[in-house]
Amino acid sequence: MKIACPQCNKQYKIAPAALGKKVTCRQCNHQFVSAPIAGDPDRTNSRSGRSAKKKQTATPAGEFEDGLLPLPPSRRSLARKNAVSPEKLNAELSQAFRGDFARPRITIAHRLVGLIVALLMLLLPVIYLSLIVGIGYATYWHTVNDWVWVVNVPGGRAKILAGLVYGAISFAGLLWVLSLIRPLFFFGHQQHEQTGLSREEEPVLFAFTDRLAEVVGSPKPDVINLSLDVNASASYQTTWFGLRRKQFCLTLGIPLLAGMTLNQVSGVIAHEFGHFSQSGSMFLDRIIRRINFWFANAVYGESSVDDFSNELMHDEDGNVLVVLFGFFTFLLVGFGKIVLWCLMMIGHGVSCTLMRRMEYDADRYGIGIVGSEVFEATSRRLIELSLAQHIAGDLAFNTLRGDHLPNNFPEFMTAIANTDPRIAKKAKKIIKKEQSSWFASHPTTAARVRVAERLQAPGIFNVKRPASSLVTGFRGKSKEITQLLYNLHYGDSFDLDSMRTVDEAIEVYENTIGQRAAVV
Repeated sequence: MKIACPQCNKQYKIAPAALGKKVTCRQCNHQFVSAPIAGDPDRTNSRSGRSAKKKQTATPAGEFEDGLLPLPPSRRSLARKNAVSPEKLNAELSQAFRGDFARPRITIAHRLVGLIVALLMLLLPVIYLSLIVGIGYATYWHTVNDWVWVVNVPGGRAKILAGLVYGAISFAGLLWVLSLIRPLFFFGHQQHEQTGLSREEEPVLFAFTDRLAEVVGSPKPDVINLSLDVNASASYQTTWFGLRRKQFCLTLGIPLLAGMTLNQVSGVIAHEFGHFSQSGSMFLDRIIRRINFWFANAVYGESSVDDFSNELMHDEDGNVLVVLFGFFTFLLVGFGKIVLWCLMMIGHGVSCTLMRRMEYDADRYGIGIVGSEVFEATSRRLIELSLAQHIAGDLAFNTLRGDHLPNNFPEFMTAIANTDPRIAKKAKKIIKKEQSSWFASHPTTAARVRVAERLQAPGIFNVKRPASSLVTGFRGKSKEITQLLYNLHYGDSFDLDSMRTVDEAIEVYENTIGQRAAVV
């Protein structure tokens, strides 16, 4: 049975049991009472065939998202319908911001958490340096005062044994101190300026992000990169331990552009830009991330001291004293790493508290731009696209069959998210069962949605277009990236003729998982 949204004319397939019920359009979030389209051949046979169709349906209508299952889109006609000149699109987007945007204030709780986190994070390096000084002094004291072991022990062999123990402790203590000092001189990899999309290549995308940055009060991006992640991020390229800022970079996931509306992506970008209104917190966040990364390198990074102790423990001559000395050194260095691991976990847990608070505050920017309802739909859509990307990746790269190789991987992933009702069902379960954690850098999706519902924000931006309209020739770029992925995975000898159109790949997918029996 086919129905259409009366506002945006988006068509869906729907189970007969859901007819007459109130549903929500996924594209424009308009609520309406479902009714069959006039002239739909399934309409005339709906009564006589309803009982038979119910028997064939594997998934009841209540398990669909609002009873709806989007029809596989006619991609070429949709592209022609949404085609518009860059000048006209720029004008439309610039006029789409209506009303004043009230920039959220940094809450007292945010400032208090930031102060506590700053004090604790400054305390951790002090504890670490104190540990180095303490071990160094203990080694020095032993070297100066415990020589009496050798002097006062009678007998030749006893003196030799005492001297070996004395020397082993002194040398092992020195190695231990060196292993702890080594991370002090690790500053991470030097960041280089990235090259991404230019303003000349993508005038619409840059004009839109510039306008959004002005409204939110964020810096305008110098570089926009595309990634394959179902995510977006914004950051400064920095030097001098994160203290000197260089170019401002916005990274957008191609799956977001392929599978979201412009309203939804606008909320995601506004969220990322919102972080940079929290100037003090962002500066502290950069320092915290550096400290955490530094501790992680100190714990998990290999050093020459580790290599030396391993060589002693695996001495080719099998000398017992050498093996024991190597094992003793290994234990001391290992104990030091345990202490560092504890400091690292404390720092990670403390910093995550600030990060969660920053996420809540940044959410208020996204909610203020697109509204509470769109924010909730976006939160669910992010999970749906992540699930669909995992399925599409398995089909394209982890199977021996060649019938799931679409010529446009982002579009194929989006089509799976739109046509498989199990995606929306599982996304709901994930949101419902997601648990908070002290070591989680983000709040749970359910908690963030509850905040959006309490705000009841109408939003100031509303454009009913696919997000892909921001990028010139998006379908062509997606196909190029798809071919690059296949070449990297299957080698340069990959036969391009073996790829299918997205519609063909989706048809194979539906037949494979038996979805045709689930669609009424």
